[in-house]
Amino acid sequence: VGLMSEASQYLEQIVPPVLSSFADQDSRVRYYACEALYNIAKVVVRGDFIMFFNQIFDALCKLSADSDSNVQSAAHLLDRLVKDIVTESDQFSIEEFIPLLRERMNVLNPYVRQFLVGWITVLDSVPDIDMLGFLPDFLDGLFNMLSDSSHEIRQQADSALSEFLQEIKNSPSVDYGRMAEILVQRAASSDEFTRLTAITWINEFVKLGGDQLVLHYADILGAILPCISDKEEKIRVVARETNEELRAIQTIPAEGFDVGAILTVARRQV
Repeated sequence: VGLMSEASQYLEQIVPPVLSSFADQDSRVRYYACEALYNIAKVVVRGDFIMFFNQIFDALCKLSADSDSNVQSAAHLLDRLVKDIVTESDQFSIEEFIPLLRERMNVLNPYVRQFLVGWITVLDSVPDIDMLGFLPDFLDGLFNMLSDSSHEIRQQADSALSEFLQEIKNSPSVDYGRMAEILVQRAASSDEFTRLTAITWINEFVKLGGDQLVLHYADILGAILPCISDKEEKIRVVARETNEELRAIQTIPAEGFDVGAILTVARRQV
């Protein structure tokens, strides 16, 4: 990078060709593209570099699963620098990033999954970035990783979910409804750990969510009742506790409280 301090004004001419080289068939080209972008990021004004974040993130996401170990190493080095830039920037747009993250959460590749959880964890650690507010957009993706064949990925996803649940307890002004829909589906998972985690979240939501969950009482009950007879004792214990908490809620039939739907769900389990 010979332009040094003047590089920022040429970013729109420099960065796109470098990013295109990330997809080159020659691993050496991909490696040198990582090196070039690293050098560019080091010398330009960080606020200008952030403009290309989504494109860079997308490229790094793909390179995290590269078949060449040298390319993977170069991509990891660049990834660490980009994380530093983002966490120190006041120009990063979480609103523009979330749709891309939501789309990538469906990828099954273990390297990509580690990459994604790493970014979620880093962004959540930045006080000025409200990842909790966007949790419904990627919650299902994190739950999907709980049944991954890799113990490390399951552990990372569980750690991220535990941190978010703690944040919800500390600051319970969240969209319980959208997340409840996801949790109800995951409570019926064939994977034991996923079921346990989902039912644990539902248990906390019933304690915290109150009236916000009225519309979802029937669905929640439909998720809890089968778990009461689950083969796993831990799941049975949490399900019974959640059922008791639901029954103890003193709810004046409010708008959206569907007694008929709740009775239908209960009859199915008799």
